[in-house]
Parts: sequence; structure tokens; C-alpha cells
Amino acid sequence: CIRDRSNVSHQSLQALNTTENKFSIACLEGKLLNCYDDLSNIPLKDSGTFKTITGKEWHDIEKKGQQQYSARLFAVHVFTCNAPPMFDSKIKKDHAFWERWEYVHFFKTFVKDPLFYDRVFTEENVAGFLYRVLKTCIDIYNNGLYVNSTVEEVREKWSFNSDPVYRYLNEHIEPSSKCDYVDKDDLLKKITAWALKTGVDIEMIPLSVKGLTTRLELYDVVADKKVNTDGIRVEVYRLNGVPCLIC
Repeated sequence: CIRDRSNVSHQSLQALNTTENKFSIACLEGKLLNCYDDLSNIPLKDSGTFKTITGKEWHDIEKKGQQQYSARLFAVHVFTCNAPPMFDSKIKKDHAFWERWEYVHFFKTFVKDPLFYDRVFTEENVAGFLYRVLKTCIDIYNNGLYVNSTVEEVREKWSFNSDPVYRYLNEHIEPSSKCDYVDKDDLLKKITAWALKTGVDIEMIPLSVKGLTTRLELYDVVADKKVNTDGIRVEVYRLNGVPCLIC
């Protein structure tokens, strides 16, 4: 059925959640799979539409130039990307959004083979693959999902791979019951230097302390003021842990 393109739609996660394209949901009607390749890193600011189309069966459909009507939507959603889109504080706290996801990391790379499709997608292989899919569906029906990550696990993987600031905190701050403080400008400089050194997309790093503050608030790192050894009050961030290798 996947080879039959009439069963597949290609709507991005952002398109399904934007008010600017209210007709995107109509593209899911009658589809078994919504598969979008190479998802962009446009930040997510709303999750309501996605929760709706994955949470119930009947939906109000709007098509350009046509009267609104009700239809069943049951497509399974698959999105691929090099890095998932970032999200705001509202989505971070949205338990219902995260429980709908399974985050799969494909860490292996393969040499490009121009004959791959001709060699692999033969009638015999496709029939064998369909048999395995059906067998797996029966196993899942009888025994439950093979993988069923918690909300926290999904959000952790997503955050680590979408936001280099979170990745920096994860790699350089040792969790602890104690709090530590770091100068705001100093932290921004260190994160920027780390991004340049490790090949992280520098465009994903905030340009200003204000931008960094907004980003850090997602991860419970808050702005504060502290008197330094010279008796001067300085702008700092309060870390939920101890720096272990800030460079």
C-alpha cells in the first residue's frame, strides 16, 4: 500500500499546526500514512491541531472553495529529520503532546548505493516485508508495543537533539542538589565557543544574553543577581548543578 501514493500524504508537522494553512488537514483524508521527510527546524509554538488529529476519529474538513464537512482521519504520522524542531515552554509542559510520540534515533550511516531500490524493492521482497509487518502487528496486538517510551524519555531525546543549548547543559553541568552560578556573558561566550569547536550549527545559538535567557528558562535555568568577590552585584544564571567541564 505504501507503493500506492494515493494512500500517502506528505504534510509537515509545522503545516498541521499552523493557522495559516487551514486546508492542510484535508490532505490526510483517506490516507493510511502521513510521511514527511527532512522536517525543518522551524520552532513549534502550538500542538493543539496535532493532538486533535491524533486523538479522535472524526474531524471537520475544509477545502478551498467547498463547504465544510465531516470525515474520518486515521493516518499514522512519520516524520524524519536531522534535528527535530525546537519548542516553547507551553509545549514543554504539554503532557498530552509528548505521550503521542516515539523518538527513534537512526545512528548508522551507509554508503550510497544507486542500485538499492532496484535490488531491494522486488515483488518477492515487498511481499516478504508485508508478511513481517502483518506478523508484527499481530504481536503488538497480543503483547503490546515493543517500545513504549515515557513522556520524560521522549522529551529528553527530543530536547537533546533539537537544541544545542540543552545539549551543552547536559554535557557540561553535573546534576546536583546544590546550585551554582555563572556569569551571563561568560556562559554565552562558552556556549558559542563550544558550538564553533564541535561543529554545532552556530545559527542555533542565541546571539544575545536576552535570547539565551529565554532559551534557558525552558530548562529551569533562571536569571539571578549575585555579589562577586569584589562586592559588585553581577548578572548571573543559577544552574541546577555543578559545572564539570565548562570550556
